[in-house]
Amino acid sequence: MMAAKKTPNTSKFGPKSKAKREALIAEAAAANIAPLDYMLLVLNEAPPKQRPREDPELYQARLARHEDRRMDAAKAAAPYVHPKPQQSVRLESVEDVPPEPINVLELAKKVAFLFSMAQTRPETELLPRQIN
Repeated sequence: MMAAKKTPNTSKFGPKSKAKREALIAEAAAANIAPLDYMLLVLNEAPPKQRPREDPELYQARLARHEDRRMDAAKAAAPYVHPKPQQSVRLESVEDVPPEPINVLELAKKVAFLFSMAQTRPETELLPRQIN
């Protein structure tokens, strides 16, 4: 005789029946709360208080679950609250730098300035100085 094969539960969390699932969806829609707002509410909720005559180990376990839930909400909300900065383009060499547009008027002014400097100063002043 073969043992009956157990099928694993496909969903650990959430309602098992379709009616309960639809009721929860309707309740969330009626509350008209955005997912990010819900995550921020979970993130900011106060930690649970210890119940009277509660075992300290059970309370610590509840507190740890609460902190895990808050951390999961923080991780899920972070990309919406603090978006990542855009990555900058890293240039590998001078050839990768895009050329600037040439302004003909500015270029003519620079050339005229260089010609005027060459006419007013002797050649030795325009050449780079040699260090002895």
